[in-house]
Amino acid sequence: MIKIINAKTLLLAIAIIFSVCCYGQETNKIKILGTWNFDKVEFIIEVDAKDSIDMINESKGVMVTFKEGNKFVTKQKTEDGIKLVESGNYRLTADGKYVLQNGEQVEIVELNDEKLVLKIKDALIMHFKRALNSN
Repeated sequence: MIKIINAKTLLLAIAIIFSVCCYGQETNKIKILGTWNFDKVEFIIEVDAKDSIDMINESKGVMVTFKEGNKFVTKQKTEDGIKLVESGNYRLTADGKYVLQNGEQVEIVELNDEKLVLKIKDALIMHFKRALNSN
């Protein structure tokens, strides 16, 4: 049996879905602001041991700062000081589940006051911790 949904119920459902999507984006838009320090990486695909060690070593000391106005800066602490790795613009998708950054899209797996977890190209998951005194 087919049940007919009245227009009022349908409009209410659409409004709820729209507000949940907007809430996710607005919440993540605020939560992502600040500086995040690299913590660890998980490999989703099989990677040569040497390549994984190299990637982990290259990620040590990485700090990503998301600023208001959709700007980001990536720096890295090294023995010689702090060096600029990359900077540019970013934006969140309408549902707040993806970050678009310099033409790349990464999935936000988890984002809260202390942790940012990003899935990159179905290949790896990068974990970041919020820097002290950030935001």
